[in-house]
Amino acid sequence: MKTLLLLPLSILLACTSEVTTPVDYADSETTDESNTEEENSDEDTTGDNSTGDNNAGDNNTGDVDPGDDEDDEDDEPTEDSEEDPTDWEDSSDLPAFVDDCATLSNETRSTASGLSSQDGTVYSGVQLCANDMDVYRVDVPAGLWLSVSIDIDGSGQGTTDLDMYELDHPSTPLPSSLDMVDDSYSENIVWYSYAEIDYEALAWYNPTNQTRSHYIAIAGYNGAIADYDLTVQTSDYHEGLDCDAFYSNTSESGPCNEIMLFPQADDTSQGYAVSHNPHYSHLRREVAYLVQYAASETSAMFPGTNPLGLLDMGEADGSTPGAMVGSLRHPEGTHVYGNDIDIAYYQTGSDNLGRTVCPDDGYFCTSAPTILDARRTAYFMVKLMESPNLRVIGVDTMIATELLDAADQLLSEGKITNAQRARLESYMAYGEGWPFHQHHMHFSWQWEDGHTYSDTTETGCLLEDVEDYETPQIGGAW
Repeated sequence: MKTLLLLPLSILLACTSEVTTPVDYADSETTDESNTEEENSDEDTTGDNSTGDNNAGDNNTGDVDPGDDEDDEDDEPTEDSEEDPTDWEDSSDLPAFVDDCATLSNETRSTASGLSSQDGTVYSGVQLCANDMDVYRVDVPAGLWLSVSIDIDGSGQGTTDLDMYELDHPSTPLPSSLDMVDDSYSENIVWYSYAEIDYEALAWYNPTNQTRSHYIAIAGYNGAIADYDLTVQTSDYHEGLDCDAFYSNTSESGPCNEIMLFPQADDTSQGYAVSHNPHYSHLRREVAYLVQYAASETSAMFPGTNPLGLLDMGEADGSTPGAMVGSLRHPEGTHVYGNDIDIAYYQTGSDNLGRTVCPDDGYFCTSAPTILDARRTAYFMVKLMESPNLRVIGVDTMIATELLDAADQLLSEGKITNAQRARLESYMAYGEGWPFHQHHMHFSWQWEDGHTYSDTTETGCLLEDVEDYETPQIGGAW
């Protein structure tokens, strides 16, 4: 695992950059566009099997290139969320963009320079000089998905290894359950994209009716310096079960089939947290909508539910995670083209991140789960199965038994129907062909007409045992 060192500066060389800003961004169907990347942190390994009160409130036991924007005219309106307008900053006071190698004028959140939220804005030739750090603020408009990415002039390794970090909002900090980084910086890192490749990116979705500000920092690892191009992309985004309901173009070339960087949550009501490597966190838009829908519905059904950890998805070009470094993390033919995602189980501990929920032998549960919240997990899976395009959800055999028992309870309470209970039993897979699912469930989308894929029997979705989630440690000092 690499450790970021962020050091104060005194005198640096002057730098210049070119900014390209298109006329408007309002109706774009842009998704994240990237090269392949590698993560060199241990952020997807976890440790704490806490059995404290995780889901308080329930007393039961239980890239894609920018797309054609013609379809957005037919987007269905989404329900606005209640939001205190004083909670988040407004674009009217967005600071000017600066390239600050000489002046050191954007080293902290309080001195951050501004990034336009117009789709397709590119800041070219920005320089990160010796010991420099660039801090930016970007305002995400209501109802939009927005990504910020950097293309590094160099390999992204060694002396050109630049990384991207999300910093907490200074006046409205995130809930601790959405802070994915354990650090001691005064600027408070909450998420990051860092790897030894030439591309880094982060993305968010703003589900409210108010502009929301996000802060990011670009820094060099171990004194790395390089020029970079910074790009802002936006896209319409929605909350709902069926992506096709929001667009008139429902063909294979339509927006629902775009592969996008899964947006990080910034409110617990969204029901999830992207707790994994952003380079491996890309899904088709329609699959992302479904996962967010199911997580939000589960959070609403069981008040007090902590966010559910989302794990490996796919790479930006649709490849299996690890393909970019020549070492697949999953069997060939799985986690491809944005169709698959690993998801943690709901638990009775302090969070719902990826970890083993039962005594195990490294492959399977060896006895009944000890920290599985079967009711929430069963309900979440039922909501995923509302989509007719579900292919399968794989779990461990002993976990499957608990989930079916929990489904019977939910049925008796009127929370699910007989048809939903039957569909859960029909589309839940388990057995000797599903090792490593004592740690997470595996969701697979049924590909639509026009796609081809490997129709071989799945033999689990990992090639080796996975460790429990452990909050990433980031060293150094601001």
